[in-house]
Amino acid sequence: AIPSEAIVRRKGKSFAFVEETPGKFRRAELQLGATIGSQRVVLAGLKAGDQLAVEGAFFLQSEIEKGSFEAGHAH
Repeated sequence: AIPSEAIVRRKGKSFAFVEETPGKFRRAELQLGATIGSQRVVLAGLKAGDQLAVEGAFFLQSEIEKGSFEAGHAH
């Protein structure tokens, strides 16, 4: 499960931003399960140990939508 605030939604899909190297993120499409408190169960799209952008997830998505970052990678 991951914090709900790490999840961004766009066009009916859910995503999280995974940090590949310090300051470099990729957007991962998620398949979500149940909500447990303030967390969401992830059924697919992440692997154990992935480091996520939590507080900055909305900012990263906004930058992609403005065209500041590539669709798959954000710095």
